[in-house]
Amino acid sequence: MLITALDLVGTFAFAITGCFKAIKHELDILGLIILGLMTGIGGGIVRDVILGVPPVALTTNLHFSICLLAALVSYFSYKHIAVRWNIILSVDAIGLGVFTAIGCAKAAGHGFGFFGIVSIGVITAIGGGIIRDILVSEVSEVLKSGFYATASILGATVYFFIFRLKLFQDNPTLLMFVTVTIIVAARVIALKKHFHLKQLRKMPLSPTKLSYERYKKK
Repeated sequence: MLITALDLVGTFAFAITGCFKAIKHELDILGLIILGLMTGIGGGIVRDVILGVPPVALTTNLHFSICLLAALVSYFSYKHIAVRWNIILSVDAIGLGVFTAIGCAKAAGHGFGFFGIVSIGVITAIGGGIIRDILVSEVSEVLKSGFYATASILGATVYFFIFRLKLFQDNPTLLMFVTVTIIVAARVIALKKHFHLKQLRKMPLSPTKLSYERYKKK
């Protein structure tokens, strides 16, 4: 019950971030709704397609409705939300943890191994954000900033080893709760400490031109 409630809260927060991406790019109301939907339920749809099951988000109206609600709230109250963005980021961290844990649990239920469980968990968590950024022709934020995808990978890895060691075997909800706690803690700490992985630096010239310059010097 708690995981389900957190799942809906996370869906709402994810959809809000998608809507604000639409506002940033000055899209119309349809664009706002689409980005909200893709961010909120996109990762779950990709996960279920990979697993070969009907997407949960499309078999019930609940997640769809949550995303539409987020779009309406964003459209009419974006100025009030923007000044409280730290709250959205905190709730988004919960969504990241819950989506990862749900993805891991579904992959484990299908008999996946380490890379399968971790990959499905992470795809569930960040897939919607990647789709959102592709739609607005941006390099996905999860690949260039913050401790976002990394926190998801960390939590999914912990899930796998606890699952394989059969800890909390009789209480899968507790296993998911532990996973969510680790991911949320890692993400919140990274936000507060402004921690992120080292970013790559652009080379002064392309590899082809660098090779050509080296050849000329010989």
